Amino acid sequence: MKKLLVASLATLVLALVLSSGAEAKCNVTCLGHRVNGLTTALIKAQKTIAAQGKTISALSSKVTAQEQKITGQGQAISGQSGAINAQAQAIGKVNSTLGCLFEAPLTQYGEPGGPFGYLFQFENEGTLENFPTTALDVTEPSDFVGGWALFDGCNTAETPSAAAGGAVAPATAGLHARVGTQAPLP
Repeated sequence: MKKLLVASLATLVLALVLSSGAEAKCNVTCLGHRVNGLTTALIKAQKTIAAQGKTISALSSKVTAQEQKITGQGQAISGQSGAINAQAQAIGKVNSTLGCLFEAPLTQYGEPGGPFGYLFQFENEGTLENFPTTALDVTEPSDFVGGWALFDGCNTAETPSAAAGGAVAPATAGLHARVGTQAPLP
C-alpha cells in the first residue's frame, strides 16, 4: 500500500516538473512547498484509507454475524415447519373423527331396579327364544332425556373386535344371537 502511495507521489512530482505554463515557471522552493503539501495530503489520505479499512472490516464482521444469524433462523423455521405439518395432520385426523361422531339421547324405560324392561327375541338354531334385557333405549321424542351418548357413524364393522368385545360386555356361553326384535315386557 505504501509503495503505491510513494509511486503516486512520484508521478505527481514528475507531472508538475514536466507540465507547461505557470507550474513550469515554479522554482525549486515552490516545488518543495507543493511536494510538502502533497505529502501532507497523502498522509491524510493514508489515515482516511486506514480508518475506512477498519470500518469495512468491522462491517464485514457484522455482515458475517448476520449471515450466521439468518442461517440459524432459517433452520429454526424449517424445524417449525415440520412441527406445523405434523400438527396439521393431527388436526385433520381429529376433524375426520369428529365428523363421524353424533350424539343421541338415551332413556331407561321400564322399572330401573326391577324386572321390567324389554323382552329380546332372537333365533337360536331355528327356534325363536326370548329373554329379558335392560331397557336403555333411544329416547322417544316426547320423553324425558336420561342421558346422552356419542356414536361413531363412520364405523362400518358389524361385530366388535376381540379386544373391544371384552370391554363392552362379557361373553355369554351358548348364546348365538342375531339381530332380534325388542318388545316391552308386559
